[in-house]
Amino acid sequence: MFSRQRRGVLSSLDDSLLSVHETSGELRLMRDAESGIQLFEVTDVQVVGDEVALDDVRLKHCCSANAVLVDKTVLLRRMSLRDEALTININHLIYSTTPFKCSCKSENCTGEVRGFVGLSEDEKNTELMFTSSQVREAAILDGLCIRSTSPLVEVREDKRMGQSTFAKTNISKGTRFFGVSGLILPFATMHTIHLSDKKHLLFGDGAEFLTHSCDPNTRILTDSAAAKVECIALRDIKEGELISFNYLTTEWDMQYPFSCACGSPKCYGEIRGFKHLGNDARQKLWSVTSTAIKTFVAKSQDNPNSAWIEITSKRLMVCGEGTVHVTTEMVAGTVLITFATMEVLGGFVYVDGLRLNHHCAPTAALIENRVVLLRTVSAGEELNVNINCLRYSLPEEMTCTCCRFNQPHKVRGFKGLDEEDKQALIVIAQLDVCTAAIRSGFKGNCESPFIELRRCGVGLEVIAKVDIAEGTRLTSARGHSLPFPTPLTVQLGERRHLLFSNGAQFISHSCDPNVRIHVDTIKNAIEVEAIRNIPAGAVITTNFVTTEWELHSPFQCKCGSANCLHNIRGFKFLSSAQRSSIQQYVTPAMSRLAGLTASVLLPPTINVNEAMMLYVVSPVAREGVVLECSNIDIQPVQVALGQEGYIIQHKDEANTVLVEGRFVALRSIEPGEIITVNMNFFVYDMKVLFPQAYSDKCTGFRHLEEEIKQTNLYLCEPPVRAQAMRDGWIVHSTSSFIDIRQNGEMGQTAYANRTIYKGTVLFAVSGFVVPFPTMYTICVGENRHLLFGEGAECIAHHCDPNVQVVVNERRSSLKFVTLRDIEKGEMVTFNYCTTEWAMNTPFACLCGSRYCSGTIRGFSNLCKNDRQRLWPITSQIVRRY
Repeated sequence: MFSRQRRGVLSSLDDSLLSVHETSGELRLMRDAESGIQLFEVTDVQVVGDEVALDDVRLKHCCSANAVLVDKTVLLRRMSLRDEALTININHLIYSTTPFKCSCKSENCTGEVRGFVGLSEDEKNTELMFTSSQVREAAILDGLCIRSTSPLVEVREDKRMGQSTFAKTNISKGTRFFGVSGLILPFATMHTIHLSDKKHLLFGDGAEFLTHSCDPNTRILTDSAAAKVECIALRDIKEGELISFNYLTTEWDMQYPFSCACGSPKCYGEIRGFKHLGNDARQKLWSVTSTAIKTFVAKSQDNPNSAWIEITSKRLMVCGEGTVHVTTEMVAGTVLITFATMEVLGGFVYVDGLRLNHHCAPTAALIENRVVLLRTVSAGEELNVNINCLRYSLPEEMTCTCCRFNQPHKVRGFKGLDEEDKQALIVIAQLDVCTAAIRSGFKGNCESPFIELRRCGVGLEVIAKVDIAEGTRLTSARGHSLPFPTPLTVQLGERRHLLFSNGAQFISHSCDPNVRIHVDTIKNAIEVEAIRNIPAGAVITTNFVTTEWELHSPFQCKCGSANCLHNIRGFKFLSSAQRSSIQQYVTPAMSRLAGLTASVLLPPTINVNEAMMLYVVSPVAREGVVLECSNIDIQPVQVALGQEGYIIQHKDEANTVLVEGRFVALRSIEPGEIITVNMNFFVYDMKVLFPQAYSDKCTGFRHLEEEIKQTNLYLCEPPVRAQAMRDGWIVHSTSSFIDIRQNGEMGQTAYANRTIYKGTVLFAVSGFVVPFPTMYTICVGENRHLLFGEGAECIAHHCDPNVQVVVNERRSSLKFVTLRDIEKGEMVTFNYCTTEWAMNTPFACLCGSRYCSGTIRGFSNLCKNDRQRLWPITSQIVRRY
């Protein structure tokens, strides 16, 4: 029986805050407490004589009560002291009651209590904000004259809106008026304004009758620290005009939503709070929204650097109808916004939902998911971008009225530009736009008499126009200095990367190059020099690792040189021998960075013995990173790390594996264990490297038994994989449905060896989890990325795939399941964006599908339509982002 009864107030009291006095029976405070503290909730309220019964608790009446009842919650009205009895004002709760003599003896004591009706006009106006809705309605019906504390405003009856505020006199635009304070509540009511998280201001003085309009004449300024709100006129307000503000600008999620009947062309219809608005509506209101709303928007963003967070910063502001402007002078190359998603809709560009206008001579460009200034801007200039750089062709042409031309002009996308504009903009165009332009016949210009551009299988390449002698300076180029790398930049120094044009950006990579790059960090320029005689028609090549410490987009080299590095990741990842072989061609920036990182900083879990061998001093869990090092010197049966020469020996049954410069524990490693690594997984052929000092203990991957190769390929570094494929070695598929065969530049790819029906499981694989992504991993959890094999790693990407990857987070395993029937001989594919939020190695897709996303960067960069299309086959991990 007792379990069905509601718990009373007494049994649920916070005994650190309230207790019942043992003799008087009063409810008293156990400590000093500030106003607005929530004391308890009630369901039933009864006035009994000079007391108020709140469920099973009774509080005495006091004309200066320290407690108030708001929406069935009892709170402190004022600062109260320890041992003070809790009291409540009956006049707030009942309009008329049987009179009784008050004995509270407070300075505001009315003597006789008759309910709200018995108060003087001044007292009624003072106490109105604390009354129940029934008392308030009764008072208004009884003719209460509500006074405004502002001389510019009066409160009177409006036939449509009820009691409302009107201008008592003409109010000029920008006038501040109606500054009121009140009681801060930890929750919202119909009569509060949101100040900050869990702080809502209950106020009076007539300001509580300010009405809503979607096209208001007033803005509300909130001051959380002072517990105050104030009005400011958005335009001139005529005498007798209704004073209104937009409730959406102060309320995040309204407790009492309503349908607006303001009749404005801008009407938002259902008024539910800023939280429920679309991005366009948010941006239009942004300049007049409260600080609390902007804070809530920032907190609701998944990306800590999202566009919505940036427009709350000191560098950007939103004006008028939502245009974005800079607030201070800033130089070219400044990154203003880092965004996750970008869409072009209706002639606007949306980054994370924030709308930027188009301009044919823009202040900024979108480069590598960043909004970057193209020139120095002054305070107040609009932040805009060129849509032609973002889309090769637009579904519908748009008319632009920007100031670059004297008359309105058409914008059709990159395809519609004249050749001069194409040449100027190609360097800042999106990768998929560049790819489409080249496919459609775009030819870049080279102003040099020595070189010209030619189409090739991967786009454009630079060739010698004439015979070029060694030492000739072929061309030079200047450009934009960026604080981050792109696939087309050359590194000038730390956080300085030159984005240049003049055709030089299309120079190809080779590990046996015929030119070198000189950089001028003062002029933000590069110069290209021939390092040997180059015959006419030869492809111009440079070694990318001589200028890049860590490449933005690592790739597998197919130059075929005897000294090929295979996996091109940057100077940082070269061994000491490899660095020495190209030292004469590296830029000063590479030499400087190599010097800064020459020493190896050992983590506290590792120590070194007298033989310079590394061992662990505390347990290391399986899959944990043991050590990271960029300077690794390969020796016949060991590697030496950094200038200190720390030793990690080779062992077939090693306790670590080298993955992209990190030694990762293959199993749990106990204190005292020497760190070992299997060098066969990152060296292809030891006999070639050490023809005289070669040891049978460590032969390199090439000389391993076939079964060991097939079983352990997934643990091998990209250069080893690439060289094995180049030698004709074929990955074996463990699936009876799949054959692996060579597919040109794509390497080895999976194909159906028979008709495969929808719903077939092609592979069920596990592998080894590392705490970071690589070009070969699939995400199986937060900071968990699976290296896997069995032939499944040869399944290629396609934007309209025939296979889904089903991720089992608990087991860190994958299933590859067909989405439709697959014909014999058809390539087997899945969409990499369905398993990766952000790709470790972005690339340009050439699938040719009508759904092709162009540049594949991960799910985070897909447009809304592609996200929705792929959602059913997207992993739960990616969905959580």
